[in-house]
Amino acid sequence: MGVCNLHDVAEVCFDHFTSPYCLVSHSHIPFICHQSQGVEEFLRAPLDIPIPLGQERLIVNPGSVGQPRDGDPRASYTIYNTEENSMEFRRVGYDLVVTQEKIRLAGLSELLADRLEHGR
Repeated sequence: MGVCNLHDVAEVCFDHFTSPYCLVSHSHIPFICHQSQGVEEFLRAPLDIPIPLGQERLIVNPGSVGQPRDGDPRASYTIYNTEENSMEFRRVGYDLVVTQEKIRLAGLSELLADRLEHGR
């Protein structure tokens, strides 16, 4: 299987929705991707700052509550404010040691427990 190029994936995704915004998951990395004149640009999501939404087409990933992969072990999520038509990326810490122990007790991969400390 080849290396995944996020720009290629984003281009295909933009071709498959007509709404201004598309929320995605699974990469475990919070980001905003916008398309301008057929070119996709990935932006790091700013924290705790409401981002006003207009008609610009966006693909938004809120990140991961349980298995972040961007080097920040805190849980990542996004709040969409319907009244202000904005979104805000947030992070919150949690007890990593307890969570790691629960992963191990459930018989899940040791890798899933270990990587929580580093968010990778």
